[in-house]
Amino acid sequence: RDFKNQVLGMLEAAEKEREAMRAEAESAAVRVERLEREVDYLETQNPAPPCVEVDETLMDKQVATAKQRKNEKYTKLTDCSDTIASVRAMKILKRFGSASGLWTKDAAGSSEKIYVFDGTANDTVYVFPRMREFTLFSATRKAARIKLPYPWVGTGHLVYDGHLFYIRQQGLSFQVIKFNLANKTVVDSSVFPAEEQIPVFGLSPSTYIEVSADEEGLWAIYATKEDEKNMCLAKLDPASLDIEQMWDTPCPRENAG
Repeated sequence: RDFKNQVLGMLEAAEKEREAMRAEAESAAVRVERLEREVDYLETQNPAPPCVEVDETLMDKQVATAKQRKNEKYTKLTDCSDTIASVRAMKILKRFGSASGLWTKDAAGSSEKIYVFDGTANDTVYVFPRMREFTLFSATRKAARIKLPYPWVGTGHLVYDGHLFYIRQQGLSFQVIKFNLANKTVVDSSVFPAEEQIPVFGLSPSTYIEVSADEEGLWAIYATKEDEKNMCLAKLDPASLDIEQMWDTPCPRENAG
């Protein structure tokens, strides 16, 4: 009997130890689960580094190349070997027809031809072979003439890459006409998508759109009643005359011409 009681006591002790170990195991499982949740949270807050090793030298080269391209573009736009020291009185090269008009060369080519737009509303462009003939000839009889299919308005026209870009008015709207100077034909035309336009320059009441060009392409300067104090700017596609983008600018119209 004593042996039986001893065995029963040992069994009860073993059962208690088993219960205690099970409780500890459950507690450990809870702690492990909590740790896993904390690790998952930390991983979401701090993503693991990429498996691919980044070549820092290559990254530095790419950054340097990007900065160089940006600087080259800025230099291209701002580089100037001369500085204006003073502005002297106006020098008259030639008196030609009307009091207002335009003479210009091809902004994108090396041609020496001079194109003259006499007046602010006409349909004939005079072409001189060089500046010398333009300044020396006392009459227009020795100049070639180009008869345009539509008359122009204002003085904001442009000769660019063998084409004449000029402004035509139809009622209250304006068109940009692209005219091929070689075969004397209209290549394309586009209604300018601005409403209630007003003269773009305060000192040039006949000019509603000024077409110009630079290293970035073709531009149109204009103004509307919506912001009548300042000029607006549009980027044109030289091939199709589509408007790529339009901006309002802080440049005042007053005293501009």
